[in-house]
Amino acid sequence: MLPLCLLRKTHFKQKAAQGKGSKQLWKHDTLEGLTKGSRVWFKASPISWQLGTLTSVNASLTTECIVALDATSGPGSGELVTTQITECVPANPAILDSVPDLTSLSYLNEPSILHDLHQRYGQDFIYTHAGPVLIAVNPFKKVDLYAADQIQHYKARANLEQMEGFSPHVFLTADKAYKAMCQHGQSQSLVISGESGAGKTETTKVAMQYLAGLAGGTGVEGQVLQTNPLLEAFGNARTLRNNNSSRFGKLIEIYFSKSQNICGALIQTYLLEKSRVTHQLHSERNYHVFYQLCKGVSAEEAEQYRLPAEPMQDFSYLNQSGCSSIEGVDDATDFATLKSAMTAVGIHRQQQTEVFEVLAGILWLGNIQFSAPTDDSVSVEPGPAVSNAAALLQISEAALVNALTSRNIVARGETIVTQLKMEGAMDARDALAKATYAGMLAPG
Repeated sequence: MLPLCLLRKTHFKQKAAQGKGSKQLWKHDTLEGLTKGSRVWFKASPISWQLGTLTSVNASLTTECIVALDATSGPGSGELVTTQITECVPANPAILDSVPDLTSLSYLNEPSILHDLHQRYGQDFIYTHAGPVLIAVNPFKKVDLYAADQIQHYKARANLEQMEGFSPHVFLTADKAYKAMCQHGQSQSLVISGESGAGKTETTKVAMQYLAGLAGGTGVEGQVLQTNPLLEAFGNARTLRNNNSSRFGKLIEIYFSKSQNICGALIQTYLLEKSRVTHQLHSERNYHVFYQLCKGVSAEEAEQYRLPAEPMQDFSYLNQSGCSSIEGVDDATDFATLKSAMTAVGIHRQQQTEVFEVLAGILWLGNIQFSAPTDDSVSVEPGPAVSNAAALLQISEAALVNALTSRNIVARGETIVTQLKMEGAMDARDALAKATYAGMLAPG
């Protein structure tokens, strides 16, 4: 079994030394031992560093120093800054610019790490090692790093230890995990983490693509890869920071046979952002699958799923954020891809129809409105929303109305029915929509 190389934390021990007559406890990676002319990083603001040259320090190097900042005319040719030594850290020599492994740096401090990543990013080297950890910086553009020849290049590694000639890459990380599994006969894991928009979804797909190319041949690998459009449709959405943000966590277990070929997979999902089904921030979207359904169905399917003529405007769960499309994304085409993926993983046509009926039913739930004939109760306003929702969810209209307007309380074996007020009824409607959607992704 191969889920993907368990990230290990590498701790760098900091040595402390007390200078004679000094009131400060010196630690590794400070200015201790540096002299005039040494290169340093100056903390220009809480979020930025500037490179400069140390021009003057006091005798004990415990209070202030003078730094000549770099300028366009050359190193140390800019403004002279008198600053506390705590605002400076040593810089690495230029020969260490763009090193592929951060552990090769003489000084491993915040600005040095950021500088190295920035230098590599400017050369389209989006991957950098930090010992056993692979750092990936989202390029936000197409990069030629994942072609078939690249897979063959990393696949050609003779053994687990061979690293020369292989630059940092998610293919290399996946290859190390696979070869470790084969060599030691033990399951391996890749932990892919990062903030929203960092590229976790794409990195997962790339790693799975490599493993399919490395250990395919049974046909099962195609089914495993087809889970990606399915998971993205039901679990991803546009946010303010990311057009394809995963709004849930997932654990993907890929199984290998004794011949070391992919023979199956198990995908577990958790922590779905259920609130997105009923509410979205301005300029964000609901889950992709709702837009794919509304834009990708045929006229016959639209009638079957009881979709209105203008679903983007007519459905409350889709029209509240002011955003129904994503630049460069064709929801109708993605819907065809989704149906193809569902077929590939064994969801037959009738099951697909039932899934899409439930999705349409959830959208109609959001259009159910209430009126308050009294202060203590509500009633469902007549209209197509309640009848369509009930039909699509395959429940009686009376049962749906009853569930949305009343609540049963069981006390000492006795059931007490109480009427909901307006706020409670609206909460019950949204809770039903969220629970129904979450149930579609829950393991069955």
